[in-house]
Amino acid sequence: MFGGSGNGLDETTPLVSSEARAHWKGLTHPVFSKTAGDVGQLCDAVRRHLRSVFCVGGLTICIIEVSVVTDSQWSRCLPRFFPPKRYCDSALALMRGGGFHVIADVDGVAGSGLLRVITGATLCASGTVLANGVPVEAGVFRKAVGIFTNVEAYMPNLTVEENINFVVSMRTNVTGEAREVLVEAACVLTELDRHKAAKLLSPSEAFRLRLAMEIVRDPPVIVAYYPFDCLGHADASECSAVLKRVTTVLEKTVIVSTTTLSAHLFEVTDALLLLGRGGCVLYSGDAATMPLYFNSLHASLTSSSTPYANVSQGASPGYSSTSFPYRVTDVTSSAREGSYNGSDARHILSSLSLRIQESRAAARNTFVSCGDDALDLATLWAESQTVTEFYAAKFYNSHLRRRVFQTIMRFSNPPQHISDVTPFTSTVPSQYAVLKPFLLWWYDAMQTWRDSEVYVHLALLSLGLLVIALLMQNQNDDQGGMYNIRGMQFVLFLLTMLANTTTMGDMDHQLRLFFLQRDNGLYGTACFMIVFVLRTVFVRVVYLALFIPVVIYVLRMSYAFFLLVGALSVTQVLLHVTVHALVPRNRLALIVLRLYLGYSAIFCGFLMNLTTMPSMVGKISILRWSYGAALAQSLRDMPFSCDGSGNTSYCYSGNTYLALEGFSDESTERSLMVFSVMCGMLIILMGIALACRK
Repeated sequence: MFGGSGNGLDETTPLVSSEARAHWKGLTHPVFSKTAGDVGQLCDAVRRHLRSVFCVGGLTICIIEVSVVTDSQWSRCLPRFFPPKRYCDSALALMRGGGFHVIADVDGVAGSGLLRVITGATLCASGTVLANGVPVEAGVFRKAVGIFTNVEAYMPNLTVEENINFVVSMRTNVTGEAREVLVEAACVLTELDRHKAAKLLSPSEAFRLRLAMEIVRDPPVIVAYYPFDCLGHADASECSAVLKRVTTVLEKTVIVSTTTLSAHLFEVTDALLLLGRGGCVLYSGDAATMPLYFNSLHASLTSSSTPYANVSQGASPGYSSTSFPYRVTDVTSSAREGSYNGSDARHILSSLSLRIQESRAAARNTFVSCGDDALDLATLWAESQTVTEFYAAKFYNSHLRRRVFQTIMRFSNPPQHISDVTPFTSTVPSQYAVLKPFLLWWYDAMQTWRDSEVYVHLALLSLGLLVIALLMQNQNDDQGGMYNIRGMQFVLFLLTMLANTTTMGDMDHQLRLFFLQRDNGLYGTACFMIVFVLRTVFVRVVYLALFIPVVIYVLRMSYAFFLLVGALSVTQVLLHVTVHALVPRNRLALIVLRLYLGYSAIFCGFLMNLTTMPSMVGKISILRWSYGAALAQSLRDMPFSCDGSGNTSYCYSGNTYLALEGFSDESTERSLMVFSVMCGMLIILMGIALACRK
């Protein structure tokens, strides 16, 4: 295990209050029950139990001269006008197994790009990443990595235990009592109340739940993308301690990217990689030696007559030994070294004189004692790319970097035993893919029926049907009231669409949850599509089944009207998901959907006569297909009746009225066929959009 600078933070560090711990004590396994005066024994028992449940050990990650470049289609076609963006430049780092490692950057871009290379999600432009001496390959090494971000990857209406059980069910073959022990051990490691609803968790508890959902997969490497950016100081301190606990108890390799290096995080960090503007490496090595390096670096700047005095010597004060010859391994390094010689150095010196003077003034009053001090300096240097490159060159030519490079060479040898490679393939057992849709449907059903969306939808439809039922009961039989009949039908269908729009407001969050769970390997796009379509149809059938007595006996309409309401509701839901899948921006997707809702209401045939317009204007509106069929069902072959009352009424037969309004060719069978074709096309388009979207 890689020793760290925890300053007393280990598996015994308390993360919650004594009151919460006392409440949790009664819910856990007997092996964790506490007796008076037995604190040390409790910690030993917990440690032994956790190490018996989870696999112990991590992987050693070697990052050797890695550069990350985004190469878009435009940059490949027109590289002169759209040059590729370099997010990371010649990164060098050693992340030993069982250590707590931090990648800190000033803009949140370089660290994210480097982590994607480390986890095998993308390829680097140059250099290599080794895990236990084996090159990282996309799609293979991903199985050995547990990834979580500050995005809510859990189902908010489920409890902590149910969320963890969901991951265990979808990613492992653990069943029965072994599953109970695994879930309980994850809750103990992260100190969570497993019976608490996820939506009621504090920010710190939500972080620990996301960690627990990755821990149960038992990966040797845990990666966190900027997990502390949305947390307060107290919550971030607790989360840092629990991540440190993962390294000390289970000896996993933990890698965290961050844009802040507060004291609580810096104290538990074993190794640190500091990236400046443009992904330039400003420091790489042990966290304990970083303050010494930066203080000696600033001492050299304040004492030297020129800021380039030590660059040509290839060393910084405090690291001036030249006993190890350094061989350049990156094609860009020679250009970097040569760019600070001769006339180029004089040109750069003239452009940097003001900023160097500011750096010297800051150095006289600044003593780097923790990570935030160094990150503040990196942020100051980021005001100029040239200044950042100057300090990156100082580190590139330092003896400290050579020492890190030589240490990496000792860990980069290919493995001699197959056991060194098994974490790549053995962390995820084989799955019964046919059961995944049923498992996902079960947990999704629990999430759905505990959501207020169901009851909002139910209340809106109930209110609308009740009002329409009362109006129909008061309708005189001798005046069919064609205008009243079609007005009530229009209101009912419009109310159905408004209810869908109201309850589908969080669709963007649902899709982001799907993308995250899909990327974590819980299920695929096809599984999500099957469950979503079944859920949509099932929920709407349950809704409308409750209204069959109302539709048949109160409204005195046939079951076909019931089918039209359900078809309209299902089609609109699929349309909502398809638009959100095609339009990445949630705000833009909502604007498009609301505009279409207004279009459907205006051009459905109720507010204006569509016979004077092109037929396509009305056919684009999904509300027109349900409203037109329902109106035709109600008025076809209706005897002579009046539209209105008193002297202002206009009297027509039902067929004549339908012909005047342009609905003479409408029928329930035709509309249901159109809705079926629409749903099929939307399902295909939605599947393609979800599969292609990252």
